[in-house]
Formats: sequence, structure tokens, C-alpha cells
Amino acid sequence: MSAPSKQLDQFVVRLPDGMRDRIKAAAEKNGRSMNSEIVSTLEEKYPEEMFTAEDFLELLKQITTAKSLDDQIANEEMLNQTLQHLNFDFSAHIVDGAVSFIRNGK
Repeated sequence: MSAPSKQLDQFVVRLPDGMRDRIKAAAEKNGRSMNSEIVSTLEEKYPEEMFTAEDFLELLKQITTAKSLDDQIANEEMLNQTLQHLNFDFSAHIVDGAVSFIRNGK
């Protein structure tokens, strides 16, 4: 059940000429309100980020099972980009084939 509209965030948007009509047509085609059409389109472009423990373990597995040092380094970089993107305060480092985590700035 969704929250009453007065409790939801509201944002005024100025649309270029003709866009309102295009949104209205798409909403009618998809059987929803213009608001729902806009929200649906935004959800596609900006999905809620879900990073699960399984995702994390899969990244670790990719690092430790990499076939070459280049692959291992690329996977380490991917893990660190993910950690940074998620605003984690630590980074991963490979030491003798094992993954260590070091708190950033320490």
C-alpha cells in the first residue's frame, strides 16, 4: 500500500514544449496516470541500488579465483569502486592471494 500523496516527496519540473503530451500518450498507452508514468520512467533510469551480501561474496570469489594477476587486479579495482560507490570507509587489497580490508585514511 502506498503512502498518501501528501506524505510523498514532491518536485516541480518544467517540461519542454510537447513533452507533456508525449508523457500523457505514454501513460494512456500503459494504462497509468501521468505521475505513475513519470515515476516508472525514473525508476528505470535510477533504480534503487541493492548490494547484497551475496554480491559482496561473489566479488571476493572473483578476486581469489582470478586466473591471472591482471584479472585479480581488475577485480580488486572493481570491488574498491563498488565499496567507494557505496560510501564504505575501507578498501580491499590483495596480499599473497588473500583479500585484506584496510580502513581508509588509516
